Amino acid sequence: MLEVSRNNDSLSFSPLIGITDIRAGRTATVETLRSELKEQKEILERNRQEQVALRNASLSTLDGIRAQMKEWKAVKNGNSTYAISGPGLGWLDGKLASGQWVFRADTGKMIPQGKEGIDLVGILIVQ
Repeated sequence: MLEVSRNNDSLSFSPLIGITDIRAGRTATVETLRSELKEQKEILERNRQEQVALRNASLSTLDGIRAQMKEWKAVKNGNSTYAISGPGLGWLDGKLASGQWVFRADTGKMIPQGKEGIDLVGILIVQ
């Protein structure tokens, strides 16, 4: 590739290195590619920072939940089902709150009951 510039009555030529992406059918200069890669890197770094912040919030919330475990109440509702309620099992107004869950011993799953429990799941799950 050649870059051609005109200054008054003279022409000047500057060689440019072009890189062709055969699949995309596109040719770009090294500077253009460098700029595009820098922009993509910045986007990836921002996304990573957001994910780290979400993970840290999730871990902090788990610590808060563990600190309140001794205050929970568990009531057996059947052969393998328990109703668990207490502080730290829900999320309301941006902080831990009381909530209710069902524990199924046969499957080992905790199922949130009510809006507070469901909202807490949204805080704990980092995608």
